[in-house]
Amino acid sequence: NVEEVLNIPNLDAVIMALPLDVQPSFIPMVLERGIHVLSEKPIAPTVQIGKQLLQHYQSILNTQNKPKHVVWSVAENYRYEPALTRASKSILVDDDIGTPFLFRLYVGSPFTPDNKYLNTQWRKESSWGDGGLFVDAFVHASALLRLILPISSSSTTARISAITSSHAKHIPGVDTMITNVIYDPIQLSGSISATYACTHMKFELEVIGTHGTLHLSRNVDKPGYHFKVDSVKEGKSSSSWKEDFGFGGIELEFLGFAAHCQQLENDCNTPLEALKDLAFVEACLESGKNNGDFVILKEDDL
Repeated sequence: NVEEVLNIPNLDAVIMALPLDVQPSFIPMVLERGIHVLSEKPIAPTVQIGKQLLQHYQSILNTQNKPKHVVWSVAENYRYEPALTRASKSILVDDDIGTPFLFRLYVGSPFTPDNKYLNTQWRKESSWGDGGLFVDAFVHASALLRLILPISSSSTTARISAITSSHAKHIPGVDTMITNVIYDPIQLSGSISATYACTHMKFELEVIGTHGTLHLSRNVDKPGYHFKVDSVKEGKSSSSWKEDFGFGGIELEFLGFAAHCQQLENDCNTPLEALKDLAFVEACLESGKNNGDFVILKEDDL
């Protein structure tokens, strides 16, 4: 019983992992009591519902008779994965590859008929349209690109063209997507190939810059990622280095949430970040429905 849980004495925080079609109704209920929330991604089934939740959260924070420090975080382990944050630092801080101008992302994540995640009722009979697994799972890819690419400029927009298709009868809705993205005016473009109808896991990201290339891939023989940079900086000889990283994002996102609750540091997984993750996914799916017509994401959605 939810009321019994929320009436537990000295309850500070709730971790919420409910079906996507019902979770949005429980998030405000908990926040209104001044209890911190870490909710499972995505923020909501649609951007519209996500915006309503975010507006409600802001109203709670601005209400005088409620605690002003009430944390709502939306779980996204990609923003905390050591390999991915290392890639972000390499591009955005260390300038290892110069100015990025081209990227390629491949995501192959097999959802076989016996997959325990697929065989939950709310995923098999989703109430949010033909987006299916992409609404739930592709937010990871969106978070990754937003983490490592230099697209946070106030003047950047994205032109998105996607072709979607279905190949596995046991997966409801779209299971495969080919997407081209052009970021203006920074002259950065790239392609994304993603499928949940494949038989083997594969993840590869390549970012090409003016004086180097970054490559990131999921390991096949052990858990984690392989990270590699090839760089030729002006006036210097070429260099190359690589690192292997284990998984750690889930543990770190929990620690980040706890630290934010205690006002020790800010959390990366804000609901606004989660809303922007979903906006990219929704734009891809909208383009796919219209046979690849461009959808524009403006700076506020990036």
